[in-house]
Amino acid sequence: MGSAGWVEVMGKHASLIRVLVAGATAAGLAMVVIGFCSPRLPDPATADREGLLRWLVTQDLSQEPLDTRLTLARRLEQEFGAKIDWAAVGKRLDGSQKDRLWENVALLLEPWFADKVDGYFRLPESRRTAYVDLTVELIDNWKGAAALAADPSAGDPCVKRPGLLELLAERIGRWMQSVTPQRRDEARQFLLAVQTRWLQGVLLGSGPAKPL
Repeated sequence: MGSAGWVEVMGKHASLIRVLVAGATAAGLAMVVIGFCSPRLPDPATADREGLLRWLVTQDLSQEPLDTRLTLARRLEQEFGAKIDWAAVGKRLDGSQKDRLWENVALLLEPWFADKVDGYFRLPESRRTAYVDLTVELIDNWKGAAALAADPSAGDPCVKRPGLLELLAERIGRWMQSVTPQRRDEARQFLLAVQTRWLQGVLLGSGPAKPL
């Protein structure tokens, strides 16, 4: 078919072509908006940042086994250990997704903390300070996630939204009630190391001066 023939065919089907193009454009925009809602989730052990965020904003992690929550906690630490732009993350999420992310972060705190205690005591003493410093930095980086949750103080200025530290303390307290005396003692030692290292940074400038 010559060029004149193609022009004639295109002219006859111009309306159909416009409909198809518009549909494809709309579908593309929809994929941008609902990208987190894809039904197939990646393996949490190998998921990249996007895949891990999809786990946090689409799944109720209270329904997942402990092994899955622990794997997610470890992978999130690996992928999001550096500074996180929570404002940019929030722009991609609607209200329900923000709430889900914060609820899931809360569910991951207990297995994450237990794993950090184990990791601390697996290390020789010469490497524990660096381990604690990384823990302090990670907590500081993740504090901003609280800004994504719905504010319960709306309409009541006397109600304060709990931050990550308050939530972490509550979850640690709950976890410590369910473990053996030896585990509680280990947890207290690790917490003391974290608090001491932070205070050294704030008061003496010899540690991670993070505003915990």
